Amino acid sequence: LKSSLQEKEVLLQEVHHRVKNNMQIISSMLRLQFRNIHDEQLATLMRDLQQRIQIMSMVHEKLYHSTSLSHIDLPDFISHLSEELLSSFGITSDQVLLNLDLDPVSLNVNYTIPCGLIINELITNSLKYAFTEGRKGRLSIKLKILAGKRIFLTVDDDGPGLPPDLNWQNSHSTGMRLIHILSQQLKGEYSLKNNNGTCFELIFQE
Repeated sequence: LKSSLQEKEVLLQEVHHRVKNNMQIISSMLRLQFRNIHDEQLATLMRDLQQRIQIMSMVHEKLYHSTSLSHIDLPDFISHLSEELLSSFGITSDQVLLNLDLDPVSLNVNYTIPCGLIINELITNSLKYAFTEGRKGRLSIKLKILAGKRIFLTVDDDGPGLPPDLNWQNSHSTGMRLIHILSQQLKGEYSLKNNNGTCFELIFQE
């Protein structure tokens, strides 16, 4: 029985490794493709898609190197993800100060992927719209454990905030629709508001 269990663990680890490699291949193909696109809007869409695939690849890479084959150290993942995004936008700590306040959470992969994709969309939006033209500021991510195994995630910046006429609940933006779908997948409750910048809050059950 012990031998059979170890064999299954090795096989599962190999699955994570192969999934990660396949996603990295797809990501690399997209990166090569959008470099040859001269339409800036289409290139941006391709770049965003490539980044989302990269997030899922990152989850499987973490699982491959983890002692657990089903759970991710969420604070470590968030820290890695946020640093990667800042680097990809060419933003240094002199321009955007990253504040992380993360409780220790080991999260099942079924929750980590949608959670990671949500954080990716939020950080990307902040870097695109809150800190344009070299504007300096702050980006904060908080992860808190609440009673009843609930998780509270906050992502906020001190940028100009949401446009007053924006109806984010019915937005046609791919990013906003993706955040809505992924929050529903987590069976979570979320809000997006102006609070000396843009503030996103999500509560979901682990």
